[in-house]
Amino acid sequence: MGPTHDASSADRATRAWAPVLAKLRLVGDGRGAALLSPDANVQWWCAPDFDGPPLCWRLLDEYGGRARFPALEYVDADDVPAAPSATTLLRDQLGVIEVRDAILSVDDGVALVRLLRRRRGLAAAQHGIVEQELRLGGFDTSVVHWEDDGQTATGVLSAADHVTSPRARGPSRGLRRGAADTAGCLEHEWTALVVAVDAQVDADAVRLIADVEARDAVARRALEDGVLPSHHPRRALDALAVIRACTSRASGAVAAAPTTSLPEAPGHDRQFDYRYTWLRDASLSTAVAALLGKGSDARRYLEFVNDAWGDADVVTQPVLDVRGAAVPDERTVDGVSGWGASLPIRLGNGASGQTQYDSLGLFAEAVSVTYRSAASSTVGPGRSWSAWPIRSPTTTPARPRRATASGRCRSRSRWSTATSGGGCCSTA
Repeated sequence: MGPTHDASSADRATRAWAPVLAKLRLVGDGRGAALLSPDANVQWWCAPDFDGPPLCWRLLDEYGGRARFPALEYVDADDVPAAPSATTLLRDQLGVIEVRDAILSVDDGVALVRLLRRRRGLAAAQHGIVEQELRLGGFDTSVVHWEDDGQTATGVLSAADHVTSPRARGPSRGLRRGAADTAGCLEHEWTALVVAVDAQVDADAVRLIADVEARDAVARRALEDGVLPSHHPRRALDALAVIRACTSRASGAVAAAPTTSLPEAPGHDRQFDYRYTWLRDASLSTAVAALLGKGSDARRYLEFVNDAWGDADVVTQPVLDVRGAAVPDERTVDGVSGWGASLPIRLGNGASGQTQYDSLGLFAEAVSVTYRSAASSTVGPGRSWSAWPIRSPTTTPARPRRATASGRCRSRSRWSTATSGGGCCSTA
């Protein structure tokens, strides 16, 4: 089923929709992820997992599914590239509104949580209505149509392989053609808007903000106890945050990307669905995590590989979904304009039967780096690596040698900083 839009295909063809990617913020909690623009527009969100049906997909089409506050103006936003939540400051005629967005994994489902409150002003406490435009689905499914009973709006989303019922909750006047008039945005009092997929989540703002802050605190502690390089530590921290946001909490698998069909070369045809876990790409992420002191994260992925691939040929089966199942066959989706008019738009991936020999080398490197990083840390020697028992070589291989300007040779090790406790690979 092709997408349903508010504008004709001819109108879309005359314009190239290309949101600035560098300004997007990745929000995730181990069960799917969302991409937010600086003005708190949810540009991308798949549910209930990384490779689930796209509910918000305005990233690829100006008229795609979205969750946004059309009447509010941008004031400021945090600059953290990836975290369990994101904070944005917006403005209406009454003053500044703080928006806290989060993706929460709940049981077997997931929820998009949007918390709003007014910042303290000079005048008396203000009460006002904030409208959220909520239009979900329509990518390769039907658009979600809501039935509102006054407390919960329930919709039906029919995808190719399953049917799910998103539920929207909040102190609203009801969903009308995808727009929710939300009352109760008070000064210093949080108001919650919740869209849950395969999960039961109420709109108790007090409980939700406590849950969001607790998960944020856990994520910060996980990053703070990492081992960062002396050069560009912020970049390393950002990379680790992105890796963790793209890692399945249930399996430990690392998704190559939370999106599909962003172009490798704008205007050309190289748009693919990367919402799966490639042995090659995830091995690089695993090695980085181990080098940055996240040995437990690295080991979870290695154990996922052992369980998911088993005796399968990793050379000719280089990719699985984050649950360890086969990736669906690649197909195209019509009617989506594409980022920068880059077509076609694809779902699924045709790499399942490809032969990718480089996966073996990168995976072996990930195992080696993870093992050596653990062995050189204060917490590593006692661990048992039952999945891959590694034996130290009887003789240490000679390090590569490179001639200097004087003609003399010096030893050089690519992972010298890892073995010496530096925490990041050398780029010298």
